[in-house]
Order: sequence, then C-alpha cells, then structure tokens
Amino acid sequence: AHGLKHMNNFTGEKPYVTCEVKHLDPLAKTTQVETKPVAEGDTLNPFWGETHDVEPWYEGESLEFTVYDEGLVASKTEGKVLLPSDLFFPQGFSGMVAISGL
Repeated sequence: AHGLKHMNNFTGEKPYVTCEVKHLDPLAKTTQVETKPVAEGDTLNPFWGETHDVEPWYEGESLEFTVYDEGLVASKTEGKVLLPSDLFFPQGFSGMVAISGL
C-alpha cells in the first residue's frame, strides 16, 4: 500500500490487510485471511510480501481487500478495494489498484 494516513498518535502505525472472498452464495460461511501488522520501516507505505491460500473460492467470486491500522484499543479502516475475479482468474494478478478511502 502507498500513502496511508497517519492515524495513531500514541502507538504509531501498524497497518495490516484482510482479504475476504465475496461469495456468490449469500449463505456461505465467510472466507477471510489476514496479514501480520507492519510495525517497522515505512509504515505509511507498507509491503507485506505474504502469501495466503484463500479457500474456498469459486470462479466468479471477487476478493475484497481492506487495509486497517491496528490501534491500542481498536483498529481503524484506512480503505478498501474490491478485485473482480476477471482481473485475477485464471491468469493471476500483479500490479497496483486504487484503495478507496485514501
């Protein structure tokens, strides 16, 4: 992520990301993974470099990425982006997307 906002005056920035499958079946159980918070280095322009398996996921389902800043009491939402499946399936995805809220 690039250009995150300074949101924590007391604890410093500790951004992390969740990735949730937006299931086509409204009764499906939530599928979500979470990165570790970045607490060192350039926390306003963090790089996670993590790999996760998001299962189950079915063709046609989008992925929603939400960037949070971990605070002392609660996390604050920095922004989010919805990535439609045609942008990453079947060829994969490499690149940048605009995060709404930044």
